[in-house]
Amino acid sequence: MYFFKSLHPLALQNTLFGFANVAGLAAALILLMLLAISNDVSLRTLGTRNWKSAQRWIYAVLGLTVAHGIAYQLIEKRRLPWVIIFASITIIAGAIQVAGVTRTRKMARKKAQAELFR
Repeated sequence: MYFFKSLHPLALQNTLFGFANVAGLAAALILLMLLAISNDVSLRTLGTRNWKSAQRWIYAVLGLTVAHGIAYQLIEKRRLPWVIIFASITIIAGAIQVAGVTRTRKMARKKAQAELFR
């Protein structure tokens, strides 16, 4: 009954518990899709641009995982130390992502400028 309140008549969980489970399931399904295409055959078949575009779904996974975690923190009325640990991990992961995007964009700008002055 993680996803349904009842089976007859069929009724979805429309509570925070149901939301947490659906968010977790969605994240897991996207991760399975990403795992399935994380190989050389898929890269050649999809082409670099399409493959990379699909791999960017990892950001949706991050958001869904954070939403899942926040919902369960609320459902289980976690004590403050656990909430702080969860928040710290989330902030660190976000900061690493932002730093990576910033670095990649900076390198792309430098490369574009170098191409202009050749």
